[in-house]
Parts: sequence; structure tokens; C-alpha cells
Amino acid sequence: MKKAIKLVNKGGTIIYSTCSILKDENEKILEKVKDLVEIIPIEEIEDKNLKYLKSTNGTLTILPNSYYEGFFISKLKRL
Repeated sequence: MKKAIKLVNKGGTIIYSTCSILKDENEKILEKVKDLVEIIPIEEIEDKNLKYLKSTNGTLTILPNSYYEGFFISKLKRL
């Protein structure tokens, strides 16, 4: 993640997404780079068929269903 952040200009946007709903692979990674990026809150998704958890910092965890296993997405701005 730190290498990816260095490849983006200051003020640039990074989308960090994983095919996991585990905090160790998502929120805890963002915690390690919190001094390098700002989390840009993702807007609510208006799809009643899509179940998700919106964190207090603006990231989304899309919950598993019969079509996929779930995933995580965040939008970041390099500081």
C-alpha cells in the first residue's frame, strides 16, 4: 500500500479495494497508512439488492450473497 501511495501525486486519488471483508485486510491496512492519506467518504449506494456496511470513516464493506463473497472499497487522497 505504501508503494502504491508513493506512485500517486500529492492530492491524487487512490481506490483501495479487496475481495475480502476481513478487517485485517482492510481497515487495519488503512490504519497503517493514515499519516499518508485522507479517507474520502463513499456515498450511500441506492440498490436495495446490495447489502453493505458503511463504516464511520466512509469506507464500504459489501456483504456476501449468493453471487459473490463480498468485498471492501475505500477512496483515498494522498497527503
